[in-house]
Order: sequence, then structure tokens, then C-alpha cells
Amino acid sequence: VSCEPVARYSRSWAVELRGTEADADRIAAKHGLVNHGPFNTGQSGGPEKMDINVVPAWLQGYTGKGVVVSVVDDGVQSSHVDLTSNIDLTASYNFVTMVSSPDPGTSADTHGTECGGEIGMIRNNAYCGVGVAYQCNLGGVVLLSDSGEVTDLQEANADSGEVT
Repeated sequence: VSCEPVARYSRSWAVELRGTEADADRIAAKHGLVNHGPFNTGQSGGPEKMDINVVPAWLQGYTGKGVVVSVVDDGVQSSHVDLTSNIDLTASYNFVTMVSSPDPGTSADTHGTECGGEIGMIRNNAYCGVGVAYQCNLGGVVLLSDSGEVTDLQEANADSGEVT
């Protein structure tokens, strides 16, 4: 999965600031902008005001630091620029090939990396975005793959929580 930065130009901008709605209106007017409010405006056809509102949790120190999260899916690309510093090999295992690697089996196996990104993308690296737990230890448990079928025993072992 690649998420190389692309130069895009837009007349729309998003700015995060601390203050009141009146402060946001004042700053927007000063710079010839429009304050669209603190919520998701339904872009890309999604419902309005359906943000997960994670910033207040981050401000309280909940960033995933010290938390281990393993994505049980088709693998997590351990070399991905948005994930590599958070990858935890001790929380990773491939139950399809029986090796200690979180990496997907085929190039078609991308879902686990995408899910892992939503959880543990590092912040402020000029790529893609940021995960909700951007300081977590992220493991990948390969259970699903386009490269083969999974047995009941493999699924039971993966679901046991024992990855090594």
C-alpha cells in the first residue's frame, strides 16, 4: 500500500485552533476565510458531524503509548513509511505461512495494512494522515490471505492471543 504525498492545490483549508466559535469566526474573517464549524461537513457523501473527535483524547495524553494492538487480517506491511516505527514484531505472526512476520502474503493483501494505518499511523511525517493511537505498538497477525485457505486450527491459534 502506497501513500506518497502528492502536490494538490485547493481553495479549501482546514485549521485546528484552540478557542471559542467566536475566536474561529474572527480569525477566519481576518484572513478572508469561512468558518465551517468544528465538525465534519459531510464531505465525500458521508454524514455530517460524524467525526470520532479524537483530539480531546490526545490532549489528555491518550495516544496509544504503551498499548499493544494486533490487527488480525491479511497482514500489516511492516516497511510502510506510516507504520514502520510502530511495528511490534513480538505482537505479530503469520498463521498462514507459520513465520513471525506481519507482512502480507501477496500484493492483493492490503486490508490489514489499511486497518493498521487507521489505528497506528505515526503523526507529522508528511504522509497520509495520523492513526487514532499514533504511538501504539502495532502488530500484524496474518490469518486471511489470497494465497491460501485457513484451517480451523489456524483460526483458533490466531484467536487465542498467543502470537509466538
